[in-house]
Amino acid sequence: MELDKRIEAWGRELALVRSRMEELGPIALGTLAKSRKKYRTKDGRERVCDDSAVLKFAGTGKGLTVRIPKDREGAVRKLLENGRKWRGLSKRYMQLSSRLAVYGALKKNFS
Repeated sequence: MELDKRIEAWGRELALVRSRMEELGPIALGTLAKSRKKYRTKDGRERVCDDSAVLKFAGTGKGLTVRIPKDREGAVRKLLENGRKWRGLSKRYMQLSSRLAVYGALKKNFS
């Protein structure tokens, strides 16, 4: 009886986690850093460009970077925040689904 209640609670929490994952919308996985470029002109003076945001993320076997325009930086930050939330929800989803698989199998076979 106790096992049945726990399995039901895990099932409800799994549905809640799944709905939260769907509500997040688009996500991005990576980090956002600031970059400042320096260069020398032909006459020897050093010039510094303004800070620009750089998105770092994993590509196919290597890390990739993309420069983000200042007007898009807020939107990219929102995507990255959604990605962090999604990653946490994904871990919890995996935990719950594996619990339900194991304890559900035990319940069917041994009860």
